[in-house]
Amino acid sequence: MSVSAVQGARELSAEEGLSVIGRGKHPKTIARMLMEGRSVVVFGALGSGKSHLADAVTGYLRADGSEPLRLRGTASARATALGALGNSSDPVLNAAIGTITHARPSVLLDYLAARFASVTPVVQVDDAQFLDPQTAEWLTRLSADGALSLFLTSAPVNSINPQDFDPESIRLINGLWIEGRAERVDLEPLTMDDTDKLIVAFAPGQVFDAVTRATIFEHSGGSPLLVRELTAEALRNRLVLEDHDVLSSGNNPVTGRIADLLSHQLRSLSPSELHGLAVMGKVGALPYPRSLAIFSPNEVRSLLGRGFLRRTSDDLVSSHSLFASAAAAMSEPADLRDATVRLGRILWDESGTDRALTANEAVVVAECWACTGTIPSIEADVTAEGMSSVFVSASRRCRERYVFDMAHDFARRAHEVSPTVSSATELARTLTALGRMDDALQVLREWESHISTATDGILLVRCWTGVALPMRNNAAALADLADRVRTWIPGNTLLEGEADYVDLLRINRSSCRDNVLALSEAITANVEFDDGIRGRAAMHTGIELAGRGETEKGMARVKASLALLASPTRVRVVEQDMDDTSELESFVGLSIIRQVRGVDMDVTATEAGHRINQAVQAQDYASLGLLSVVASLIANFRGDYAMEAAELSKAEARFQRSDPGAWLPWAQVMHAGALAHGGSFDNAMRKLNQAQTTGINRGAGDMFARLVQRTENEIALLSGRVAQADLTPVAAAADADGPVMHVQRLYEMFELGEPAAAVVDALETSAAQTDSPYLDFVAERVRALTNQDAAKLDDVASRFASIGAFGQACATSEDAASLHSHSGNRAAAAASKLHAEHYGDARRSGHLAATPDPASSAANRLTGRENEIAQLAARGLSNRDIARALYLSVRTVESHLYQARLKLGAPSRRDLGVILQIDKQ
Repeated sequence: MSVSAVQGARELSAEEGLSVIGRGKHPKTIARMLMEGRSVVVFGALGSGKSHLADAVTGYLRADGSEPLRLRGTASARATALGALGNSSDPVLNAAIGTITHARPSVLLDYLAARFASVTPVVQVDDAQFLDPQTAEWLTRLSADGALSLFLTSAPVNSINPQDFDPESIRLINGLWIEGRAERVDLEPLTMDDTDKLIVAFAPGQVFDAVTRATIFEHSGGSPLLVRELTAEALRNRLVLEDHDVLSSGNNPVTGRIADLLSHQLRSLSPSELHGLAVMGKVGALPYPRSLAIFSPNEVRSLLGRGFLRRTSDDLVSSHSLFASAAAAMSEPADLRDATVRLGRILWDESGTDRALTANEAVVVAECWACTGTIPSIEADVTAEGMSSVFVSASRRCRERYVFDMAHDFARRAHEVSPTVSSATELARTLTALGRMDDALQVLREWESHISTATDGILLVRCWTGVALPMRNNAAALADLADRVRTWIPGNTLLEGEADYVDLLRINRSSCRDNVLALSEAITANVEFDDGIRGRAAMHTGIELAGRGETEKGMARVKASLALLASPTRVRVVEQDMDDTSELESFVGLSIIRQVRGVDMDVTATEAGHRINQAVQAQDYASLGLLSVVASLIANFRGDYAMEAAELSKAEARFQRSDPGAWLPWAQVMHAGALAHGGSFDNAMRKLNQAQTTGINRGAGDMFARLVQRTENEIALLSGRVAQADLTPVAAAADADGPVMHVQRLYEMFELGEPAAAVVDALETSAAQTDSPYLDFVAERVRALTNQDAAKLDDVASRFASIGAFGQACATSEDAASLHSHSGNRAAAAASKLHAEHYGDARRSGHLAATPDPASSAANRLTGRENEIAQLAARGLSNRDIARALYLSVRTVESHLYQARLKLGAPSRRDLGVILQIDKQ
């Protein structure tokens, strides 16, 4: 083959991937416009990613041989003629500007001509809003004459302190895009997907749970700069915002570089603006007219213009949470307290029947009363019950934020002002959150004699249940409670339903699953019971049916549960059921069944993400533990075990703070399993021992004990302490666990090394007793391995991938590749291996890219030179021919060829041709 033929066969690798995350940011397009002689002006607020974008554009220009002249405008140099040019990083330019008394633009033009030779010069100016007028005039004039291309980045003028820029410079910069002599690019805030990509770029190889990622997104305000700093805080484990028992403006401590960045922005605010911004963070959002109680109209306009406040389409004014927190940190405590008191008094005076206080407003009003030590006198139109309800609402809001000491203080004050069943149950809840179970039970027992209505009874029993569930002797405590409830208002149907549900919770901790199913179905079917309690029972019914293999029917029952819990006729015992986790627990149950069926996991991921974002925005930390459990189920299904461990670690930490449903021991044992799959066996055993202790202390019951035993066996197998699985206990437990758990246990044994032939018959028998597509795929994989059917494995892998089980798809494709290779079908083996890599890439993202072409995917795994040499070798050229054609040494060709064969798993030149699909002809 001739040298020209070699050159014709050569395919250069794709250009280096330079990219910037975010809408409106297209560095490659901007670089192309600049190289074509067009100018570009980029506008974006502090932290919007201007520097990140500029760096990427510079990368493209540099790759094309057009290194730009980079200047920076500074507030200190704006008053100096040619300050930006005279203070450039190039000493030659500095000298040229500094030695000329009456400098002219031709000086800069001569410098650029000498530096850039034949290419069109590109001048990049960062923070162009701070340019001195003379530099701005030179640059814009030369740009208009076509002598250079300008790439300017600037903050929006309305966000700049007017004292920091020269109006003439701004006029010249705006003239560029107004007159059509430059393209204008406005940087938009990051989306959640954008933020996730940036987090990966800023912390490659790190695994952050979904709540942490949502927290970074929420508190960055869409700023890449703040995403970077918040990611750094997360890496230092300092971004666990819900762990801070401080009710600051946004409950977000601001430290380090973030504090420096934000305080730099806030220094231009007047004291009243600063204190008002801090207080606005406490209240969250206010209708525009009510915001005028904090700010003057001019202050509102100024803060809106500079981005410190936001105004929504429904006329609400809110603050950026981190700016509000920084404002609180910069304010004197006395000034902040005075501003809080002023707002609290105004909110209380303006509250009434036309508009009730929001939970955040109730906190501000309660803080106002607590700060002053005075409570408004009770008058005809201000009842004790009204003031008590403010304290109760404030207490609930503090509990959502894990601020338990303040919650307890507000609940105690509520009970002192007006002792009611509502204030008593809130006081009991805060005592429970503080770990004072006996005190909580004492408060509740004192109110038994005050029960006069079914609604009061329902409120008391649901609170009491939450206190009893985490107790070590919860079975006895729940049995006692059920007996008590039936005596409160004898014959009341609603309270009978509540008592039956307490009994259901008690027997649910035993191994009598038939009893659980029978009672849950009976409660659900009784239309005289409250829809809320029927909805809770329906969730248990769904889980039981799914465990028996009737996953479709179980999913329908849980969906019915969610409908009942949303029923307008259900008894609402607290405002908006703020501390009622039933609906969220039903969502967890639905997610578990979807995982077992292998359906709608992408829907689950979307809904979980939406719920997490809402909880983070509302600082509803009490719901984050359960949402982290759902996120762990999604990660497990996808095969992303590192993410599963991260989610369960955070779930455990959150249940340590708030766990009314007694989920902590279950999260701990799940965490132990995830650690074992990640190879951390010692930590897994320590976590399992901790889970066992927690389960005993919280009365987790027989099912939990069996789960602990199974997880211990799993850790032993994974760690190699047991060489082979003992199937006897697995088979013996099949009847008790049901077919779903039986399939899962057998499949785990297979994945841990048990031969496929040893488990396949029992696995197929149990899978046939379920209606789960996912479990069918599991059985088909093991049968295909038993039959050594590589083509069937390829088919099963694609089925796993179609439902989002990418980890299983990856493992099954690897099985297929191994069988294809063993049979000598190298092309099929390469294709299966590439599909395995493709599925593996989807485990973290949850999205499957376009199906890979085996040849192009194989080539993409090689460097440009390796691909070039491999292609020529596959076409029949000898190493010496290739070396002569490419002007390389034979040793260099041999080295590249060896690396290419190693990466592609090709034993010979012929195999290279098969994998790369090259026809010698």
